[in-house]
Amino acid sequence: MNVEIESSSKIVLPALSPGRWVRPNLLLVLFGINAEQARKYRDRGFWLENKHWRFDPIRRVVYNPTEIENWFEGKL
Repeated sequence: MNVEIESSSKIVLPALSPGRWVRPNLLLVLFGINAEQARKYRDRGFWLENKHWRFDPIRRVVYNPTEIENWFEGKL
């Protein structure tokens, strides 16, 4: 018994743009950097506090994807 299913419906996902400050789990999607790698960049001084990362009002670390992208491109 052969069954063929034709579907003309398409799933359309909205384009998402990250905010100015994002949580570490979004870094994995944007840059392929996991939370542990991001912590090492912070601890070793590669990423600067209040430029590449900061604490949000409830003391969670958040990151600035625009500045991180500039860092990747060598723009200091």
